Amino acid sequence: MTTIRDGYPPIADGFGVYNEWGRLREVFVGSIDHTRLPEYDPAIDVSGPEVTQLLKDHAGELLADAWPEKFEQGQRGLQNLVDAYEAAGVTVHRLRAPNDDEQAHLAYQMGGVFQVFPADPTWTIGRHYVEMQCRQPIIRRNRFQMRDLFRDRVEQNPDARWVASPVAAPTHDIVHGPGPYLDGGDVLILGDQVLVGVDLDGFSTDQAGAEWLARYLADDGMSVTIVPFRDAIKIHLLAHLGVPREGLAIIYKPLFEEFGIPEPLRDYEFIEITEEEAAQGAACIVALDSKRTLLPAECGRVADELSAKGVEPVTVEFGEPAWWGGAIRCATNIVWRDVDG
Repeated sequence: MTTIRDGYPPIADGFGVYNEWGRLREVFVGSIDHTRLPEYDPAIDVSGPEVTQLLKDHAGELLADAWPEKFEQGQRGLQNLVDAYEAAGVTVHRLRAPNDDEQAHLAYQMGGVFQVFPADPTWTIGRHYVEMQCRQPIIRRNRFQMRDLFRDRVEQNPDARWVASPVAAPTHDIVHGPGPYLDGGDVLILGDQVLVGVDLDGFSTDQAGAEWLARYLADDGMSVTIVPFRDAIKIHLLAHLGVPREGLAIIYKPLFEEFGIPEPLRDYEFIEITEEEAAQGAACIVALDSKRTLLPAECGRVADELSAKGVEPVTVEFGEPAWWGGAIRCATNIVWRDVDG
């Protein structure tokens, strides 16, 4: 394994992600301020029965009106995450409110506004800013609120690339739609090795989306391992697998029993987590560098395990945003990491 392959194109300061553990420099963090609840769709079932019932009862309403307490709790959790990043010297951006045209985009499939988890609509892989084709259109629309920053970074760096994955075929059946679909939360970068999860239950990335990314990244010498899974605790591969430093992973092993541990992780040490810990976001972490990792405050046992492995756990009171079906990594879109930690 190499952190960055020999001869990789140089990247100007301010853009690029080459692994999961290099020193973190700049991020977007999600917002709950403009949340407008969409109509219920089976694609949202993976977020849990409480979220499903909220949508059935309050579709079309602003969350601030439908459930003020949940709205305020979500604001606090996201602000706690912002505070943790800023305390570590990381530059933080927040998503602006979507305009009317952005809200109308793909609203025939799924309306509403949901910006709590901005990781999924775009992902930075090496020198590539990739606009994804998320399974859920309400998430896909969030790319527009981040595009201005990324466009500037690409324009400032002649070696950077801005690309969009193929547009998913129109459909009213998102779970069984023809795709291709590609969600950021299914992508894990291990230097020149990239893991891409494929959710066989139809809630996130599909085979076609993963294969497109593999072909695209091959031109830069990056090798993609496709990781099929089913019966996820939460949506996305990164809810079950996190890498705080090279050679160490936090893993929910039952997800990998059917198809096996991905080859690039065969020599890794593992911190195994339970179903309850996976639901709390114990694997859905963000490394500040190779010696410090953000994780939810609820995950005390995992924090102790990290400490024993030489990684300082930086805990965040983040429980309420996680109610929506994601965790710290989902609420974080990474703009820039150093190659080294």
